[in-house]
Amino acid sequence: MNEQRKKTPAQTDKPISESEEIARPATPEEWPPVDAKALVTVSDDRMEGHMILHDPKCGGKHITEDMAHAALQESGIAHGLDWDQVRAHVRNNIYGVTFRCAQGTPPINGVDGSVTYTFPAEDTRTPDIRPDGSVDYKNLNLIPNVEEGQLLATATRPAKGTPGTSVLGKPVPQIVGRPAAFRSGKNTTLGDDGLTIRAAVAGQVILDDGKVMVDPVYEVRGDVDTTTGNIRFNGKVVIAVQVPSGYTVETEGDIEVWGGVEGAHLNAGGNIILHQGIQGNNQAQIQCKGNLVARFIENSQVDVNGNVEAGAIMHSTVNARGSVITRNGRGLIVGGTVRAGQAVDAISIGSAAGTATVVEVGMDPQLKIQCQQCKSELEEVTKQLDQLDKTITILNRMSETGELTDDKRLLKLRSLKTYGLLRNRKKELAESIRTFEKALKNQKDGKVHARRFFHAGVRITIHNSTLTIRSDLSQGTAYYEHADVVIGPYRG
Repeated sequence: MNEQRKKTPAQTDKPISESEEIARPATPEEWPPVDAKALVTVSDDRMEGHMILHDPKCGGKHITEDMAHAALQESGIAHGLDWDQVRAHVRNNIYGVTFRCAQGTPPINGVDGSVTYTFPAEDTRTPDIRPDGSVDYKNLNLIPNVEEGQLLATATRPAKGTPGTSVLGKPVPQIVGRPAAFRSGKNTTLGDDGLTIRAAVAGQVILDDGKVMVDPVYEVRGDVDTTTGNIRFNGKVVIAVQVPSGYTVETEGDIEVWGGVEGAHLNAGGNIILHQGIQGNNQAQIQCKGNLVARFIENSQVDVNGNVEAGAIMHSTVNARGSVITRNGRGLIVGGTVRAGQAVDAISIGSAAGTATVVEVGMDPQLKIQCQQCKSELEEVTKQLDQLDKTITILNRMSETGELTDDKRLLKLRSLKTYGLLRNRKKELAESIRTFEKALKNQKDGKVHARRFFHAGVRITIHNSTLTIRSDLSQGTAYYEHADVVIGPYRG
């Protein structure tokens, strides 16, 4: 254990000579001078440049504009330089603060094309609300009707946008706007500029995956009921089953019903085709500007501009500007009133029981109805004028005797004003009646054909003459001759 430890140089006994110099760190006064410098960085997206000025050390030079400019050139910044900001930091020797020295020009993104629809693109339609707050489930407003030529949709072109520029002077691409989903479908027309869609026909507008279409036919695959409500359509309506009482179907085109029609209202701008018939319960009102074809018509009001063709007409009021024809099936006209501008052609008219049946031909039913309405109104206006005349006479006497109070004086003024209005209306009605009667007088005579029977109880009016049949007659044709209605051999 007597081994000697090895001594380190510091532990040696040998003295340090003066020629040997111990290594030591330099003092601050001995450090070399370090000039100020500018450090520039560029953001990852190349849209911003930042600068920081590092202060000088040990008596180094302060930052200069040339030094800052050189740092900027070295960084590659070539766009959006804020030299005023750089100069202010340099001149004021603001060190150790990072500031933005350059800002790129951001791109202006494009705008997608857009579409504006003139109809509800989504089903936002609601039932009508009655004044008492209850919901009218028969007026559901379900069909988006459009007219021919109606503007359905407009589009705007997409905007491309403008590219930007990075602080390095490189282009920054923009997001280009996309065209709108704008397609013209069946029964529509696309404008020459490709930015408008219009309806080529009347009907219901349909939007399917961006495509605008118009369907001129509206189909009801079941009954008209609370799921469909009343139907008002600009085209043709096809109903697969029936139209119950209390519902309305109105169209500018045709109406075709494969089932029955009860006490409903049908109004068509075209024809009405009823594959079954009408059991109207004295509530049905059927109108059309074209022809009506039905298997049977019973207890209904019918007004058409064209012809009526049915297998049987029973206890109904039928007005047709054309002809009324019941030559298929039983071919009966029994009860009620049938008017035709041209002819009535049936298998049998009336019944063996003597049912009262009125047939009128040779006059436009609508003209005759309008003429009668004017006569009824004229009668009412005449009554009102007579009553007002008496009232005014009494008030005049009171005025002469000084008994006219303020209330009576006001009544007199009102009575005189009303009297003048009614007198003018009377003249208008009289002129309208003369016009209607002249038109009716000039119409051609019509004919009534019965292939089998004219039954007792039938009253036939042709032009302005009437014949009442007292006993059953075999087939024949009734016509106008020498101001009388006569029945001759069948000429149908």
